[in-house]
Amino acid sequence: MMRILLEPVIGELRDALKEIKRRLDSGESVRLIRCFRQSPMSVSYEAAGCSDSGARDSGEIFESVFDPCPRLIIFGAGNDARPLADLAAKTGFRVAVADWRTGLCTNERFPMAELHIGLPDRLIPALKLSDRDYVVIMSHQYQKDFQFLQLAIPYCLRYLGIVGSKERTRRILAGCDSPPWLQYPAGISIGSQGPVEIGISIVAKLIQIKNGQVISANSFAECSLS
Repeated sequence: MMRILLEPVIGELRDALKEIKRRLDSGESVRLIRCFRQSPMSVSYEAAGCSDSGARDSGEIFESVFDPCPRLIIFGAGNDARPLADLAAKTGFRVAVADWRTGLCTNERFPMAELHIGLPDRLIPALKLSDRDYVVIMSHQYQKDFQFLQLAIPYCLRYLGIVGSKERTRRILAGCDSPPWLQYPAGISIGSQGPVEIGISIVAKLIQIKNGQVISANSFAECSLS
């Protein structure tokens, strides 16, 4: 015998799904808790964080866990960041663009990204970096890239890529220990030229990591690991 549950998306279920959407958009994993009662036959719904206990009403409990899309943070809102942000959003990443230049960091230029405006010392605490985040530094302003990298490198990230030459990045590192999630230049080496091809090479690398591929040894191997 098979029992089929039809769930109209109204009332309590609709409210729970809206709360799940809100939490996923903020980068939080969340559970949908269903409680089935036999007498009288009814179903209740609750959205709860993965660390929350949730309601434990009398009845049979079923839970579904939802994880947020991986987040790509792009530091630098120049023209070459636009195809990267667009490609990443279309391949399932939640994109955040961070820059101190209000004229570049706009919804018109980055329609599918959340925007964070400020200098590196303000951006890092506001972004709340975590080990699920992918970060690409590409403002092409040496001092700003240096500040952002120095503040971001202590965090355990899923990926940290820097756009630019190896020599420039070595100077930005300024003798800092290079963690295994750091790569420079960012992306897969495909002989890319121009913003779109560079964006493709970077997104290809992000997809490779997201799908469980191992980051191969590259230029960061020259630095000692902490």
